[in-house]
Amino acid sequence: MDEGEGRILRWITIVEIERMRSELGPMKDRAIVAIPSELVSLFEEIQELVFYRTERTDVFYYLFFKARPILQAIADKHNISFVDLKYYRAKDFTRSVASRFVPLVSFVYLKGEVIFQNGPIIIDKKIEETKEVKGSIAFKGCVRGVVCVLTTIDELDNVKIGDILVTQMTFPSFIPAMNRAAAFVTDEGGITCHAAIVAREMQKPCIIGTKIATKVFKTGDMVEVDAEKGIIRLL
Repeated sequence: MDEGEGRILRWITIVEIERMRSELGPMKDRAIVAIPSELVSLFEEIQELVFYRTERTDVFYYLFFKARPILQAIADKHNISFVDLKYYRAKDFTRSVASRFVPLVSFVYLKGEVIFQNGPIIIDKKIEETKEVKGSIAFKGCVRGVVCVLTTIDELDNVKIGDILVTQMTFPSFIPAMNRAAAFVTDEGGITCHAAIVAREMQKPCIIGTKIATKVFKTGDMVEVDAEKGIIRLL
């Protein structure tokens, strides 16, 4: 286990994966959609692109897994925790002194150079008070429930049965919480993002790409997720 920033990072065990699968329950029958013949080739290409998009992510995480011993060795050599590596630039470890950045570090690529800065480069505009947020529909439906905003994986247990899960974006580790939630709302993502795919599998209302949902709503708010129109309303 690696401990840092008040959190414990660990590998998910096979037993836990099996428990997550059991919590999903039986799969519902999938509807058979008749694709117009003139669109079959287009859908086949889209299917292939979606596969490679996921495959790219799998390879990305696999490479990080294979690189872990190297990263651990670097952390040990410089007497810093493994978790804190993310606050340093890789090239700094080839020098005598490595500068640590704050958690809210920003970077911009400009004329071939990567520039790092402690704090935001652009200050977010103040969001005017609103009771309604719009986004793209990933799976249709309309439900009401209590908002549970997730900002880190450590908050997954905060999601109760029937809650409206609101987060920037979801990951495979979110599955247990998504299984309990009545609907999903995300700031980011497109029609092939993780939240959208899981919503279609679980057949739960889902609105993605709102950009500001996590800034507008807070845990405990009562909202209506109208995934027929792509709107989340504060009740």
